[in-house]
Formats: sequence, C-alpha cells, structure tokens
Amino acid sequence: MGWTTGWVPFATAPEGGYDALILDLNPGRHGTYGQVWILSPGSDLVADDLPVAPSFTDLSMELFVRLKSRRFHIENNWFIFDDDWLS
Repeated sequence: MGWTTGWVPFATAPEGGYDALILDLNPGRHGTYGQVWILSPGSDLVADDLPVAPSFTDLSMELFVRLKSRRFHIENNWFIFDDDWLS
C-alpha cells in the first residue's frame, strides 16, 4: 500500500523513534476519520492497532496531560515519554 491523499503528516523526527505522525482523513474500512497514527518503516497499514489516538483532539489532550503531569524527560532536546508513548 502506498501513500494516499487524505494522509496529513504533521510531526516528524529526524532520528529514531517514529518517522511521521499522520492525521488520517481517508481511513480504511476499520479506521476512523481523523484518527492519528505513526508512519514508520515497516508499518502494517492495515493493522487494527495502528492508531495512537482516535482524533487530533484526543492526541492533543493526551499530550497536555502527559506534559502537565511531567511524565517525560528531555534527551538531546527531545521529549521522551516515560512509557515510550509515540516511540
């Protein structure tokens, strides 16, 4: 499966972790419009467990909670979440 219109990359990391967070405006049969998932080498784009959040709003709220509760550390100028969220 290749790239499709409706996938909107909005965050990337130049090294390690993930390649891009994708806002999905063209989900597959089992997906949800607006879900967010990680595109990385070897991603199984048809896996049901692919989304990291059901929406950009949910992703933003989870990020806010994690930052507010200090569930991260900073390594080489990158936020690293204590439970490897988004890695």
